[in-house]
Amino acid sequence: MHQRSPFAHLAAESSEPLFSHGGQAGHRLQRLDWTTTSLGVPASWSPRLHAVLEMCLESDVPMAICWQRELALLHNDAFQPFLGPQSSAMQGQAARTIYAETWHQLKDAFLLVMNEGRSVQVSDRHMPLAFRIPYPPGPILHHFSPIRGGDGRVAGTCVIVTGLHSQAPGIRTRLP
Repeated sequence: MHQRSPFAHLAAESSEPLFSHGGQAGHRLQRLDWTTTSLGVPASWSPRLHAVLEMCLESDVPMAICWQRELALLHNDAFQPFLGPQSSAMQGQAARTIYAETWHQLKDAFLLVMNEGRSVQVSDRHMPLAFRIPYPPGPILHHFSPIRGGDGRVAGTCVIVTGLHSQAPGIRTRLP
């Protein structure tokens, strides 16, 4: 039986403003016991991670953040279809674990970002099936970009998906 962490109340108290505008993904993040992840409770996170995560959660663009050397995954609602039906269980987990079957195809992009601070663009035809959803024909790109910490070193990777047709299943659109 899993015992509730003595720090779980800190996660709920500190995460409410951070996750309050994050849709379903934000709601799941708010309920997560952060003491079971490599990130720890949100109160201990850097201001940079808070800012980037707020931007991610409020974006309509499919976006994920993979933070620290463990590449702990945090994603918004629009990114959820790229993870499949188990996406809610993946918040805060290491990208290497989430994509264990296809890690050999993804690790080079993450290494270029994390080790060299380079942005990488990968087309859908080079992406593993774990990163695909059914969508109408047309180009789709995955952009891997560095997120720098306050000290200027790369602290994480931002993954943004572009080129999606507006009718792609699971992708929401906003009209003016």
